[in-house]
Amino acid sequence: MYSLGIDTGGTNTDSVLVDPLTKQLVGYGKAPTTHYNLAVGIENSISDLLSSTELKKPIGMVSLSTTLATNSIVEAKAREVCLILIGHPPRKEWDELPAKFVRVIGGKFDELGREEEPLDIDALDPILEEVDAHVEGYAASGYFGVRNPSHEQRVKEYIQSRTGKPVVCGHEFTAQLGLYERSVTAALNAGLIPVINELLDSVKQSLARFGISAPLYVVKGDGAIVSEAVAREHPIETVYSGPAASAVGGFHLTGRRDALVMDIGGTTTDVVELVDGMPKVIPDGAIVGGLKTRVRAIDAITFGFGGDSLIEVGDTIKVGPERAVPLKEFELAELIRRTGAVSFYVRRSAEGNEVLTNDVVGCTYSRDELSQMLRRRRIERVALTPSDILCHRGLLDGNVESVRAALEVMAERTGTDVEQLTERIEGAIMDALSRNVRYRGEWIVGIGAPAPQFVPALATTLNKHHVVPEHCEVANAFGAAVCSIMESVDIVVSRLWEMEQEEEQYIVHTPTETLVYEKLLDAIHAAVDIAKQLAIERAIRAGAASPEVKTERRDHVVMIDNTRFFLRSVITAKATGKAAPLAVEKLRDPKNV
Repeated sequence: MYSLGIDTGGTNTDSVLVDPLTKQLVGYGKAPTTHYNLAVGIENSISDLLSSTELKKPIGMVSLSTTLATNSIVEAKAREVCLILIGHPPRKEWDELPAKFVRVIGGKFDELGREEEPLDIDALDPILEEVDAHVEGYAASGYFGVRNPSHEQRVKEYIQSRTGKPVVCGHEFTAQLGLYERSVTAALNAGLIPVINELLDSVKQSLARFGISAPLYVVKGDGAIVSEAVAREHPIETVYSGPAASAVGGFHLTGRRDALVMDIGGTTTDVVELVDGMPKVIPDGAIVGGLKTRVRAIDAITFGFGGDSLIEVGDTIKVGPERAVPLKEFELAELIRRTGAVSFYVRRSAEGNEVLTNDVVGCTYSRDELSQMLRRRRIERVALTPSDILCHRGLLDGNVESVRAALEVMAERTGTDVEQLTERIEGAIMDALSRNVRYRGEWIVGIGAPAPQFVPALATTLNKHHVVPEHCEVANAFGAAVCSIMESVDIVVSRLWEMEQEEEQYIVHTPTETLVYEKLLDAIHAAVDIAKQLAIERAIRAGAASPEVKTERRDHVVMIDNTRFFLRSVITAKATGKAAPLAVEKLRDPKNV
């Protein structure tokens, strides 16, 4: 069977067929990303793939890498939700919470998970009467909710029974303290559920039109994949899905276990460090749209440089972060030489593309109308880009005369010649790349369509080794196709400190209850067993077959009068495995019999 990997990037949507046993790419397709409806670009990409690839095996699974969650947060396109804070009002120092309605009800635990204030469940009735008609989901986050989640669980059950709408709890994503971060994570997730549901429904409809009924997986922000069902419940975990797929693809295409993966796309460049073959992960949670979360995601740097970055030439040369359609895509040489203009607009429609001058656009649309059209990409700016410079150098196909005409006009305005101007622009391009790279290692892995042209020169500038693998232009989709499943669970064991206490007691804080033990080793053993079981259950629900689990223990102690006192221990269980369709295929391989 084949694994179908799909990546929706800022400029293009790529799809690949991969043989999961050999990790060989069988075929690939490309299509422009349709931001008004991502499913259209996905369907066009799959159509391009299937029209040029002979299917010798059935498609056994589909894995999707998508920027939808990240972009929805950054562009404030998540749906309206109500955040219920249990036991604590918003603090003055908190940044704005991502919820249209924030309401507080009574109920509180202490740091050991003991109830200090009972839950005021009746306070939910007037809140629901007030807000339910205006929201599409709810989030619940309680004071020390990770030490005892029972209040959050009761609120979730109550709201679901009354409204039937999705409810997300802060303890579902982390065992770490931090009421603000957990509240942000829960609220963002609640707002993303309708958004991800619409995308996955559309993707499944598109797949059905091609006769593809294979199970659907989604790439998470840590480089693992999850089943469609889990992605629908926890879409916040798919933030940075694109850069994560890039890093995985860079590793599998090169075998470099320790390297800096640079994915140079049309709009942005993503930089991710590989450590022992895995993307480096932010330990305390990702920052998304300026909001601190408790989402496990890769430590990625994304900046506005790509093959389609806008180049502005004046006393200085600016590259990006704005995007433009390259001049090389159109026959513009005559228009450029006649008018002296070097930037235009293109209006997209079902009938085709229409190039418009700035004057025509200014007379046709108001500033607000133009801004909305640009945001929806119904109209796009056409101007000089790094891709045009590559075309001028003979490294990319395109209308070289359009590019040459623009460079001639710009050179004349700046009092130089075309060659000198081109060299200045190339220096500015390299500066835009190198100033965003800080890496002490030796190897740079370049992926993305422009990587073969830019990464070798960048590596020389930074005195690094480099490798640009075959199929680098579809490395993201390849990474999506070969990702594995990994689910982790943290269980905290706390020591109960009481002055009048005669016997030691240790509390195990699980996602469903708190357990008390008199001996530390008993508590640790229980925590390990529970963590392993939960990790395996989550991995299986994420789509893994026969996951393997490993645990680690981190103790926190204090020194008092040269004596070590145990405070708490964090038990982490990680369950990993292949997606079920891949595991079945491996069993069928004669080499494994």
